[in-house]
Amino acid sequence: MKYCIRCGKELDDSAAFCSACGASCAAPCETAVVVEPVREEKPKRGTNVMAIVGFALAFSVPIAGIIVSSIAKKNAATGEYRNPLAELARWGVIIGIIETVIAVICIIVWGALYIGFAAQLLRMIGERIRGIEYYY
Repeated sequence: MKYCIRCGKELDDSAAFCSACGASCAAPCETAVVVEPVREEKPKRGTNVMAIVGFALAFSVPIAGIIVSSIAKKNAATGEYRNPLAELARWGVIIGIIETVIAVICIIVWGALYIGFAAQLLRMIGERIRGIEYYY
């Protein structure tokens, strides 16, 4: 059994030309090698920029960084290519989440300290008011 060297189609032993692509089937047809064409896909336009912007926003505005990095990560994952900046988008999401958790903890602690300070201040003011003698 012979195979076409150009397209890889199976041929009759007596065939001189390939019926699929028209290539000559001289002696080389006996040892045909099928080579699949390499498909080059370009990354989606804007994915790289979104990954960089999302990573930068994760440090300054964590919620926005999480959103932009998530979109960039999703766009990078939909293609068949490997986008090197998809990792940057992933780290943008991770850093944004960590910074959001830290910010929430800081707000809770700051609020508790503020409430404690305000209560102490009101107590001191109340003690001073009770101790004042009014002269009319």
